[in-house]
Amino acid sequence: MSLKYRPDIDGLRAIAVLLVIFYHAGFKVISGGFVGVDVFFVISGFLITSIINKDIQKNEFKLFNFYVKRIKRILPSFYVVIFTTLLIGFFLLLPNDFIALGKSFLASSMFFANMFFWKVTGGYFNSSTGEMPLLHIWSLSLEEQFYFIWPFVLLFILKSRANKSIIPLTLVAVICLFIFSEWAAIHKPNAAYYFLLTRAGELLIGALLALTLASGFRLKPSLAKYLSIFGGVLILVPAFSLSKTSVFPGLNSLWPCLGAALIILSGSGSTTLVSKVLSSKLLVFIGLISYPMYLWHWPIIAYINYLNYDLDYVLGGGVILLTTVLAILTWHFVEKRLRRVQLSDVSAFIHIFAIPSLIVFSLSILIIVNDGFDKRLTGNIKYLKVKQILEMPTVSKGWCYQTDSVMNHKESLACSLGIEDGDINAIFIGDSHAGHYQYLVNHIGNKKGLKIATFITSNCFPSLYTTSSENLGGNPALCKAFRTEVKRIVDNNKVQFVFLAARWDANTEWLHETKEALDTFSKRAHKIIIFPQIPSYINNVPQEYLRSTAINWFNKNFVNKLDNSYVLANKKVKNIAEKYENVFYLDLQVFTGNNQELPLFTDEGLPYYFDSHHLNMTGSKMLTKKFMDSPIGNMLIKVAIKN
Repeated sequence: MSLKYRPDIDGLRAIAVLLVIFYHAGFKVISGGFVGVDVFFVISGFLITSIINKDIQKNEFKLFNFYVKRIKRILPSFYVVIFTTLLIGFFLLLPNDFIALGKSFLASSMFFANMFFWKVTGGYFNSSTGEMPLLHIWSLSLEEQFYFIWPFVLLFILKSRANKSIIPLTLVAVICLFIFSEWAAIHKPNAAYYFLLTRAGELLIGALLALTLASGFRLKPSLAKYLSIFGGVLILVPAFSLSKTSVFPGLNSLWPCLGAALIILSGSGSTTLVSKVLSSKLLVFIGLISYPMYLWHWPIIAYINYLNYDLDYVLGGGVILLTTVLAILTWHFVEKRLRRVQLSDVSAFIHIFAIPSLIVFSLSILIIVNDGFDKRLTGNIKYLKVKQILEMPTVSKGWCYQTDSVMNHKESLACSLGIEDGDINAIFIGDSHAGHYQYLVNHIGNKKGLKIATFITSNCFPSLYTTSSENLGGNPALCKAFRTEVKRIVDNNKVQFVFLAARWDANTEWLHETKEALDTFSKRAHKIIIFPQIPSYINNVPQEYLRSTAINWFNKNFVNKLDNSYVLANKKVKNIAEKYENVFYLDLQVFTGNNQELPLFTDEGLPYYFDSHHLNMTGSKMLTKKFMDSPIGNMLIKVAIKN
């Protein structure tokens, strides 16, 4: 059953999509424009619940029919955009990036993009997300996940004896979900942004409003005009005051949601100044094309970011113009025309969902098994040389850095550097940043007769915590196993030397764990050597260089920008080290000299870095040579490290 058309809701849609697009297009004044998504959630929850509730009350609600309507509404434009995005990606993206797009292509079509991007990115505002063309589909996936559950809940309650309690029950659910969302936003911010449970309260605010209005509740016109203005304030203030560093979602997402609800509520049965503005022809039209606008805007921006162009106001304005043109074309030639096509529910399910899904699955598998169609670049010698050098010293290359989750930890626990024979008399522990120090530690071990048990895996910073650690890294089980083995070795007084390395600027809040480990090591070992974090960059230097060798449209006027957070982190670690007589912190100058930076490229023009903050294998060798050529390095080997 259709609802009475409300142009002001289309106008509210326009405000929501414009906030999101202007924010993404680089208009920094709208620093919290991402709240537009929250406004969308409220509108969606309101409209869909209104439809479901009316159909249930008239005994006309059918689940299959409901989902087919969702398919007809969402998927045609959706497939036009994601297939176009994939086609452009074939010509623009490097093979590994095209594989990543293929995986997100599949995740998006199956509507679990929110979970996929959480696992892949770690967090929505991480720097890597700006180049992911289908990142924005997370919100559509979350919305559809909600509608896989909510109709069943609504149907169950409204058909039970608790039907008269539907409004208070929904209100309680909203309160509980926002309390949980606030907790998650503080304690698990990366997951909180993407998870259904932390966002469901926003959709349920719209649902609660729909149920309340269905019960006959209306505002007095005198109150409605003030509450509608207040609702606008609740949307616009967060849009201009929040930023990517704000705690979000949680309570900060509640205000724009309440604002949207107040505007919809105020416009129900009353004509207010806000509803008149929102009902203007321009805003209504933008609202009508808001869905294709949302779909198109992000792939355009992601590809611009990928090609290394900065989004200033001019380019951002161009993005908005192109987005609008593509949205109008999609709305006119896809959405409007398909509405006139008469398909049975079964036929619509097959032709709009089942067949395209099969095509998506097939294309995704083809991209993955063909290594992103890497043969596209087999004739590019420069690209192949750069690509070949972008490797880290991992287990697969014969080293000890374990990048993957492994079921059997036996081989990982037995890995060592230095001499091959004899008993373990030193240990080396750290996260991925310890990876590029393996050449150096191995060299020291061979030179001084040390057999060094080596425990390195991603994000497993130096600590002895095994049960209550605040961070166990990307391979928690392996990280626990490593720390347990380190404790066993140290408790048996088998070590003379301990080497530590980590990405310290990513672990400053957990340095108390490292300090407690040093308390133990300093009592059991002869000497503890702590390596500094190497200079990190805001931009991914080697990847940008790699792209410049393969993509004609790539902006080669890139500037390498240091991320100076490593400087303060190194100082904090040095201050801790100075509290112990037998802990030796290696200053970064041992490796950089007076330059304070490491060289970025070899004499042949090949990068030393693997990404923005790791060295590749060639860079690891360079780091070792820098150490051996320095007076402090030689002094350390001759004096500090003695058998």
